[in-house]
Amino acid sequence: MLKNINKTFLIIYTGQAISQLTSSILQMAIVWYLITKTNSSNIVALSGIVGFFPQGVLGLFIGVFIDRFNRKNIMIVSDLLIATASLALSISGFFGDTSIPLIMSVLFIRSIGTAFHVPSLQAITPLIIPKNELPKYSGYSQTLQSVSLLLSPVLASFFFSIWSLQAIVMLDVLGAIIGVFTLCIVNIPKIKTEFEHTKINILVEMKEGIVTLKENKLFNFMLLGAVFSIVYIPIFVLYPMMTLSYFGKNQWYAGAIEVVFAIGMLIGSVVLGATGGGKRKMITISFSCFMIGVSLYISGVLGKNMFLGFALCSTLLGFVTPFYQGLQIVVFQQKIQEEYLGRVMSLSGSLMVIGTPIGIGFSGVISDRIGIENFFLYSGVGIIIIALFYLTITNTD
Repeated sequence: MLKNINKTFLIIYTGQAISQLTSSILQMAIVWYLITKTNSSNIVALSGIVGFFPQGVLGLFIGVFIDRFNRKNIMIVSDLLIATASLALSISGFFGDTSIPLIMSVLFIRSIGTAFHVPSLQAITPLIIPKNELPKYSGYSQTLQSVSLLLSPVLASFFFSIWSLQAIVMLDVLGAIIGVFTLCIVNIPKIKTEFEHTKINILVEMKEGIVTLKENKLFNFMLLGAVFSIVYIPIFVLYPMMTLSYFGKNQWYAGAIEVVFAIGMLIGSVVLGATGGGKRKMITISFSCFMIGVSLYISGVLGKNMFLGFALCSTLLGFVTPFYQGLQIVVFQQKIQEEYLGRVMSLSGSLMVIGTPIGIGFSGVISDRIGIENFFLYSGVGIIIIALFYLTITNTD
């Protein structure tokens, strides 16, 4: 299988997978550090907002710079920025306790780097992979992401039990260096645009990205993705509560649910890589969205003694997720011209990230009032409705 994979893609995404794995380990370690140091849910929630806020705000306009400048260099600088911020956190530990304000500052800076890095990577992929093969390669990238999702909780728990936070930070710095190294050794084609030597006009060029979305009939497609994120992402915040509060299990069972979700996602990613998700991408996206809704709905109607059913629903949820997330990105990559892709991917990601704190905020209040199981049920219904709206979108296949 590896013999048939584009070498440049394999090098880049292997480095990015390692970097993502070490970043995920650090993110989990920071959350656990904040819990043990402060025992405050408000501080943990604030760390999440600080980690999302820059991505949401900056994503509205940084696509202009991604389309104007060398995307490979932007990724390298972003990785180095993230590594430098992490290194500062590690160094501070040698002079005493790591302060909460410093942790928040580092999370803020890391989020800025991520805001530039993610859409740049998504915009680079069509430059090295033929557009007709993008669905298959989306499966490959989702596979690497699934492996990271599967390993990171286990490794984070292990390292947090034997290392200090500063040592885990250094692991993340090493991961970033590996990511930068893999980028440096590959050749990525540069795109030439008609405005690369003209003065930057952020508002005008942002508008051009939106116009491109509308011309390709993808504006509503992007908005649906943002609405989906508002409903879907809070589910992951509440997933442990479903296991602990509703089913009455302990932390080991909550961890087991994360593992079966990751296994389902890994299997789904492999299938996506082998099949490409079929010829009718919008049908596949709609059906996978529908099945996400169904798995959440069933989870909400299960009795308190049916934890095994919840585990099966979580596996199904993991299996269909790559088909939705992976092909959603592919639609943009295949339909949008390369010179506008940075703006489109950045704007799309921004809308999804901005909606995340909104969804999380409402989810906590609503689930407290109606019960966590009913929140899952109603979220499932909402996502099923979103799946039906996807069928109204044309000209994407």
